Amino acid sequence: MGNLSQIRRAEMLEYLNHLKEIHTDDESRIALGKIETALTEKKYGLVWEEHEEEVDKKLVHNIPVFREIEDKKIIGDNTSDFNFILEGDNLHSLKLLKKTHMGKIDVIYIDPPYNTKNKEFIYNDTRIGEDDTYRHSKWISFMSERLVIAKELLSDEGVIFISIDDNEQGQLKLLCDQIFGEKNFIANIVRNTNSSKNQSLYVSVSHEYCLIYSKDYEKLQVRHKDNKWETEKNNIDEYEKKVKQLQKLGLSHDEITEELKELTKYPRFIDFTNYWYFDDRGLYQKADLGGVKNGNKTPIINPLTNEEDPVPPGGFRCSNEKLNELISENRIHFHTDGSLPRLKRYLLENRKQRPKSIMSDDQRPDYTLLKNMDIEFDNPKQMAFMKRILSIFDNNSLYLDFFAGSRVIIMTEANSSVKSKVLKLLPKLKTEETDSLCVA
Repeated sequence: MGNLSQIRRAEMLEYLNHLKEIHTDDESRIALGKIETALTEKKYGLVWEEHEEEVDKKLVHNIPVFREIEDKKIIGDNTSDFNFILEGDNLHSLKLLKKTHMGKIDVIYIDPPYNTKNKEFIYNDTRIGEDDTYRHSKWISFMSERLVIAKELLSDEGVIFISIDDNEQGQLKLLCDQIFGEKNFIANIVRNTNSSKNQSLYVSVSHEYCLIYSKDYEKLQVRHKDNKWETEKNNIDEYEKKVKQLQKLGLSHDEITEELKELTKYPRFIDFTNYWYFDDRGLYQKADLGGVKNGNKTPIINPLTNEEDPVPPGGFRCSNEKLNELISENRIHFHTDGSLPRLKRYLLENRKQRPKSIMSDDQRPDYTLLKNMDIEFDNPKQMAFMKRILSIFDNNSLYLDFFAGSRVIIMTEANSSVKSKVLKLLPKLKTEETDSLCVA
């Protein structure tokens, strides 16, 4: 089937060329040229009405500069690890950072306004509500200009994480495909928020998203070829603590196993499904010793029954020598009912995992730190989520969050456990104009 849009476009361009032959004056040719440009623009992808912001107008005749504010100075210990807080409109700050940090940022995390019906998105000092027919276009224009600069700030192996919800997730995905390139898309993480503020009449929406894009996927692969993204299993310390509590109760191994099977039904401990067994070395799950087509088919003696155990279909994946070594180290789980022997995969040796695209553990907003500091802030991110992002990268990475707001506190607290530098930009503009300068 032919491309109907392309056919119609070709017909209009043919007629346009006919009009050019008739109307040869400069004014007509300029007008017809603009029409031709509009007809030949890219037609696939996100299309929106582009809007100009007041901050763009200010940049025409004013130059933003950074200025150190003495009475807001944060005094810390004299160490090499430090963070910057840049206060001002984030577009002004991003344009300045292009001059100082072009291609130097390793990780960007942003949590932009979600453009919900609650008028939390402020555009040109006006709160945008659902009655504004251009609210999506204004939001996309707002985000597009900032994301284009964000891409320029990223290093070649850099990555950006963007939190969002259903209000703009679809538009944001298309926008990021356009800016960063579809081939540089890494994942769209779904986070369980267990929101208690949901107003839906039909489905209780209890999740948010986090889109992840790289600046250059191929270069990112080269950088991490020997060091894949890994982070500790969610709530691993808490799970191990639960196991110790069960052991102190004097329960048998089988009783503890049954308790752990029940415990891992909760989303909070889903990463430990099958880590139900333990010996003197610690917790383990039973893993397959087979799974190959032409493996080792020599039976092994079960020390519990003194009889040969069945061989996995296709044989064992390791040699007799390796099997005997595993047996001598008590790394094979034997049964007394004739079941296949299984490899013991210890939690102690597998504490880390590749981040999953669905975070089903509890990701409700973390208000504890804000409450302790007497700060009001709606929907802060979960501390564990921020730590998870930061823990993926090495300690020398440079981070940027240009929608920080009160999340400075959350991000800084999360950062304290991984010792990395974080740049944060506060979003609300506070300027003082002096001749041609816009000083923030």
